[in-house]
Amino acid sequence: MSALQAAVIEEKVPAHAQSPDLKKGFQPYHSKTVPKSLDLEACSNEKRVSGIPVTTLMLRNIPNKYTQNTLMQELNHLGYTGSFDFFYLPMDIHNRSNVGYAFINFVSPEEAERFRNEFGGHEFSRFKSRKVATVCNAHLQGLDANICHFQHRAVTLSRNDQYRPAVIRNNRRIKFDEAVAEVQGKHSPVPSAAASTAASSPRASPV
Repeated sequence: MSALQAAVIEEKVPAHAQSPDLKKGFQPYHSKTVPKSLDLEACSNEKRVSGIPVTTLMLRNIPNKYTQNTLMQELNHLGYTGSFDFFYLPMDIHNRSNVGYAFINFVSPEEAERFRNEFGGHEFSRFKSRKVATVCNAHLQGLDANICHFQHRAVTLSRNDQYRPAVIRNNRRIKFDEAVAEVQGKHSPVPSAAASTAASSPRASPV
């Protein structure tokens, strides 16, 4: 079995820990196939036309011995501390190695473009690998979209934080459920002043 095939195997979640959405039909936390560059480029062009800024990039050709922490450390060492707020390196849970690509959301389109220009052709410093990095646009864009995508995925329940998506604020990692709650709070409907007044006003008694 290849590393990529192993990566798509679903991680089992205890029945008591499953949400109703998971019980209806759990989806594996890895893509069943790695998106092709052509598909990603077409998707990114659509986002540019619709005015959605590109902040989430896919880093490819990562040496398999990298963990999420060691890869983030390398980025920080190269001047990207504080430049990204979401980082996910999918792992093969059986071989305990990454599957060769990561998703990174940057705090601005300018930081994303800087990373694209500097990391395209990057030679990784650890493990004496000959792999050379390539960078393309991810199929999901933005911090909120990435958090929502993983909201009901089994990987967020993993005991090993190397397997969980990392949400970063003020140069420190925050709990994923805390990030989910903040996203839900931002997108929950706010009652209008008129509706609030009507709800608080006593009903007229029948004559």
